[in-house]
Amino acid sequence: TVANVGEGVLTRLLQVPLDPQRSASAGELLAQSMDDVRALVRVDNPLPAVGGRDAESLDSIRYRAPAGVSQPLSAVTVDDYVRMLQQMPEVAGASARAVDRDLRTVIRVTVLLRDEDTLDRDELLRRWAGVRSRLEEIRLLGVDVEALPPKWVPLDLDLEVDASPHAQADQVRDAVVGAIAGDGGLLDPDRSGLNGDVQLADLYQAVLRVPGVTAVRVKRFRRLEPQSQERLEAGVIPIGPDEVATARGGYWPGSEGVLTVQVCGGLR
Repeated sequence: TVANVGEGVLTRLLQVPLDPQRSASAGELLAQSMDDVRALVRVDNPLPAVGGRDAESLDSIRYRAPAGVSQPLSAVTVDDYVRMLQQMPEVAGASARAVDRDLRTVIRVTVLLRDEDTLDRDELLRRWAGVRSRLEEIRLLGVDVEALPPKWVPLDLDLEVDASPHAQADQVRDAVVGAIAGDGGLLDPDRSGLNGDVQLADLYQAVLRVPGVTAVRVKRFRRLEPQSQERLEAGVIPIGPDEVATARGGYWPGSEGVLTVQVCGGLR
């Protein structure tokens, strides 16, 4: 932490660490002398440096090294970021990938917070602050990390269910909606998580387990987006590694899905 300088200290440009193969503007800069470059480019740090770790004593290293082998302090691979973030109780799912930028590679991490679709704004911001703090703790020196929320994929589902003769139709409908979109249901984000393809067979099984349901027919099974492809024949709605499927609304705009359930039979 002794290297954490205050604001406005890093003002001297020593070298331009750019790859002319990646950027035409970088090639133009490197074609000039460093004196000319310094006349064109200004360097500054508007914020003071924070974070970092002080050197450990040898005794401390000897004591901590065995545990560090099985529980590393830093993330080295993209899988390390996923594994270490998922150890946080606030995190329901995570994915990570390396993205090449002009200067260096950036680790882009997508994080699904637990109960994210029902959190109020203050709690959402508090949990995101904890995730960013954790990423700062585990990233290696010189590695840039971006933390992003998932892309919500609202679904368009239309079901017709048959109720047993002595079941209350409105109660059956509410129970079917809960089995799909309720807490702990098939499409509860905490359960489906990131990269969770929606299987038509799982939808049938979830509905048929509802007491009072004797049969179910799925009439529409697709993403809720313009000109979306019907997925009934394929039997699966693919969900990407940074996406989470939902049939209910949430904090994020555009996350509201459409779930239509028509009950045939039963008591009215």
